[in-house]
Amino acid sequence: ASPVLLVFAALGCLVSAGVQVMCGKTMGSGDKKGTNACFTVSVVLWAGISVVGLIAVLGFTDPICTLLGAGEQGPNNPVFDLTKDYLRGFIIGAPAFLAAQIMVPYMQISGSRVRLVVAVALMTVGDILFDILNVTVIKQGTFGMGLASSVSYYIAFLIGLVYFFKKNCIFKFRIKLVTGRVCARLLGDGVIARSEER
Repeated sequence: ASPVLLVFAALGCLVSAGVQVMCGKTMGSGDKKGTNACFTVSVVLWAGISVVGLIAVLGFTDPICTLLGAGEQGPNNPVFDLTKDYLRGFIIGAPAFLAAQIMVPYMQISGSRVRLVVAVALMTVGDILFDILNVTVIKQGTFGMGLASSVSYYIAFLIGLVYFFKKNCIFKFRIKLVTGRVCARLLGDGVIARSEER
C-alpha cells in the first residue's frame, strides 16, 4: 500500500515546497495580499487533492489493489482482502496526512515550532497506542491498522489547525484571491524548489 501513501506524500511535498518559496517572497516584501492568496490557494489545493484522492481510492480499490501486486480477489488470495482493508482504513486519514504536510511551512514561518513538535510527537505516540489498541482490544485487522494511522494523522492535523483560528494568525483565508495564476505560481515554485533540492 506504500505507493498510494507516496502519491499523497509527493503531492503534499509539492504544495508545501511551493508555499515555502511563494510565502517567503510575499512575506519578505510585505505583500499581505500575496501571502493570503498563497495560503488560500494551498487550502483549495488541499481540499481538491483530498476529494479526488478519496473518490479514486474508494471507488477503484479493487483495481488499485491488483496494481499494487495483491493479485485478484478470490477465496485463495487473502493478501488482496488484507490490502483492500488497509487501504480503506488508511485513506480516511489521507486528507489529514496531506494537510499536516502543507501546514509545516506555515507553522515554521509563524514561529509555531513548539506546536509543530507537539503535533508530530502526539501523532507518533497516538499511532503506536492505536495500533496496540487495535491488536489487543478492537481487533479489526489490517483495516484497524490503517484506521489507527488515520486517527493519528487527525490528531496532528487538529493540533496544527488550532493556530489558524487564532486572532493573531498571520494567514487569512480569502476565497476571492484564488486565481489560476496564483495556483500556477505556487505549483511552479514547488516544482522548482523540489528539483533544486535534488
